[in-house]
Amino acid sequence: MVLSIAEIKEIITNFLSKHSNKLECKVYEYEEKIHREGEQTPKIYIIKEGVFRIGKLDTPVSNTTLGFCFESQVIIPMQSIHNDYISLFELKSIENNISNCNSVYEIPLEQWKSFVEKDETLETLPMSVLHNNLSKLFNLLTTLRQNRKTEELFSKMYNEEHPILNSGINEKYIAEYFGVSISFLRQMFTNARLNKKITKKTKK
Repeated sequence: MVLSIAEIKEIITNFLSKHSNKLECKVYEYEEKIHREGEQTPKIYIIKEGVFRIGKLDTPVSNTTLGFCFESQVIIPMQSIHNDYISLFELKSIENNISNCNSVYEIPLEQWKSFVEKDETLETLPMSVLHNNLSKLFNLLTTLRQNRKTEELFSKMYNEEHPILNSGINEKYIAEYFGVSISFLRQMFTNARLNKKITKKTKK
């Protein structure tokens, strides 16, 4: 079972409206990382405000951006998705706007399980659903890159005004996400703008 991002966000928003006062919330500075290596108490992360990057370190100097998290999105312990990269996954704060704090609800796994057992809001959101949702997202992105459909994906997201392309995210992270150079990313933005103008003229 895989729920859409919108469906999960609705469930999480309802959950927070009832239980946010029982949760620990932490604020992170720009580009501060949340590491999971050696973590004794695995946690569920729910974004309260800001933008966070999901990524992994391929080498000490190379990064792969797998996705981004926005308000009310939930991230489960990465080791449950990719066991080969337990210590290499990271969740990084990348919002650089003073008016938007990078804040996260951090829920120990045992506390989350307790909520799932007692709150009917979360009946449709067991760990397996969160796991499948993120795994499918990462696998889809990998497949699109391998099949050289990056420009097609970018164009679709641009036309839909996807938050990844419209939230002030640093272009280096967006380029990592699509697996392209910054110069190629800029070219895709230029092409998308031109195509949009041509489409508007054609409709007139």
